[in-house]
Amino acid sequence: MKDKHFPTILGVILLLIILVAGVYLSTKTTTLSSKASGSCQPINSQITNLTYGSFDFSFTTASSCLATLTINNKIYQDSSTVATTHYFKVTNLSPNTSYRFSLISGNTTYSRPEYNLTTTSQPNTPIPASNLAWGRILNSGGNPISGAIVYLTISGSQALSAFSNKDGNWNISFSTSFNENKTDWFNPTTVIDEELIVYSPDGTLTQITNRSDNNDPVPDIIVGQNYFPVTTPTSAPSSSSFTNNSLPSSGPTVALINLSLTSPGEGEAISTLKPDIFGQGPANTTLQLNLDNKSVNVIVGNDGVWHWSPQENLSLGFHKLILTYQNKNITRNFSVTTANNNLSFTSTPSATLAPTLEPTAVPTVRTAKISTTSALPKSGATIPTYFLIILSALLFSVSLYYYRQ
Repeated sequence: MKDKHFPTILGVILLLIILVAGVYLSTKTTTLSSKASGSCQPINSQITNLTYGSFDFSFTTASSCLATLTINNKIYQDSSTVATTHYFKVTNLSPNTSYRFSLISGNTTYSRPEYNLTTTSQPNTPIPASNLAWGRILNSGGNPISGAIVYLTISGSQALSAFSNKDGNWNISFSTSFNENKTDWFNPTTVIDEELIVYSPDGTLTQITNRSDNNDPVPDIIVGQNYFPVTTPTSAPSSSSFTNNSLPSSGPTVALINLSLTSPGEGEAISTLKPDIFGQGPANTTLQLNLDNKSVNVIVGNDGVWHWSPQENLSLGFHKLILTYQNKNITRNFSVTTANNNLSFTSTPSATLAPTLEPTAVPTVRTAKISTTSALPKSGATIPTYFLIILSALLFSVSLYYYRQ
């Protein structure tokens, strides 16, 4: 009886076809998560708030994605969990040092050439007096928007940024930002124009021109509306605010007094040794602040806004703050995280703020243009390549075995 042999020529041909297909597919970036990764590609990436010990990194994605950032083998978590707006605060860096970082978004690693920076040198001059820009981000219904990225560009300074909290509040400190050349603190001496750009989680981009003397606070920003409302309160009370209706009822109206402690938030980790503490209160009244059992009086301005900063550096660790007015108290527990971060933040030249706008017939509404393609290099082995390599090895072994029979 004649033995049956595997057709050697056919085996060789199949082997060559599989090897060619494997080489071709290995050049592709398709993975099991390629569909999800495509919608998680970083868009509008920005390095902001660079200091001699820290920086911030932010970007948006077309879909809600989970993201992490890695630098020097340390992983930093997103300020959001799964979202379309992403904001990272990187701390504990060394002055005048170059760093590269990578980003994992939607199970894909991105390592762009511009994901690098050099921290500044520590200025020898003292930190200027407190100078804040702060406000709220609201939707068209007047509800606060959490997780909005706020970019602020002002002449003479590097670009600044912030991330709105659950109450829609955001704040940026000018006093600890750097000048455009990163040689010293930024200390504006005149009133100048500035630009505010807001990326909201729903993909809407809002762009408003403001003046630096209108920062304490900035009027409420309504997403999708590129101008400030005609009438708006100087600030909305936080979730810890209360209303005092004990004023005399004489006169045509009864004023409502709102007391709030906008910053710091409850449980907030602050990366500055001299934090800006601010909020709202009845105009021209005196409030009492108690920080770690040390009391100080603060006078509310004519606009109903107050702010204060400690004269001495706070120690690292937990602190307790109590705001008191007319036997009413607001308490905040917060922490100071590191001595390297007693600054606010600026951007590197490689992170010039240049948002892409979707063309629209309505000039007051601009939305972020979500890109569906990206030239970003991706990491991750392709599953088809592994499969074809294994199959090729098996087929070659079978062909060799029958060839020797």
